[in-house]
Amino acid sequence: MRRALWAGLLVLASCDDHTFPTVGENGQVGYAPTWSGTQDFLSDHCESCHPSLNAPDFPGDVADDIVNGTGRLVVPGDPESSELWLVITGQSQQTAVMPLGSTPLPIDVIQPISDWIAAGAPLE
Repeated sequence: MRRALWAGLLVLASCDDHTFPTVGENGQVGYAPTWSGTQDFLSDHCESCHPSLNAPDFPGDVADDIVNGTGRLVVPGDPESSELWLVITGQSQQTAVMPLGSTPLPIDVIQPISDWIAAGAPLE
């Protein structure tokens, strides 16, 4: 039984199509600084309220924004100019801090988003 459990965990850990959140030193769940990790973050923290009227559809609008080069949500290579980063850190001049009605998420949870954007926001 134990061998089957370990084999199953090994198979799950080797999957390339899903980024499993990591656990930081303080026990907080984090995300990989990749598009897959960003999708997981958006799914966990944004998707339940989006899409709504006049609000981005996550993660689809983020990917479309990057592919089309509009810079509306993400400016590859520049987190401080990316509305996505500004919103999740509570620095946006256009939108309230998200998730709505909350305080910004801890930096160890959101830092991988900044790292991914700074790396050029690759969609691979």
